[in-house]
Amino acid sequence: MSDFRNDVDYMAFMADNPSLDARVVDCKHISEWEIMLTMDNGETWVFNAASHHIRTVRNVENGPMSEEDWRVIFSRVLKARMFERRMNQQDLADAIGLSQSTVNKYINGKATPSVFTIRKLAKALRCSPLDLTEFPTY
Repeated sequence: MSDFRNDVDYMAFMADNPSLDARVVDCKHISEWEIMLTMDNGETWVFNAASHHIRTVRNVENGPMSEEDWRVIFSRVLKARMFERRMNQQDLADAIGLSQSTVNKYINGKATPSVFTIRKLAKALRCSPLDLTEFPTY
């Protein structure tokens, strides 16, 4: 087990959720702003230190990810990246050459972007396409 309890992002998580400290058995960084927490019951959570949002990670034992699951997770990742870059929907739409309503569909998990669009989103958000699409499934 790593000594994660002194990590700045872990401390931010604990500031918001002090009662959970005893339940966390492991913690590791998965991006500049996110940590993955393994809980004592086997659940995996991701905490975004920039937005202070927590999401659960789908366990591969639950079966393959559906397109709807993918869109929900992608929308969370997209929102977090936009928050990090201080971009609103219109800013992102302008940067990638699509309408604000299309970006809104991605953000709300109502549409699946093409690979071409994911590349444009990544460029506008100054990250790699994998940063937007590779979700932990531990």
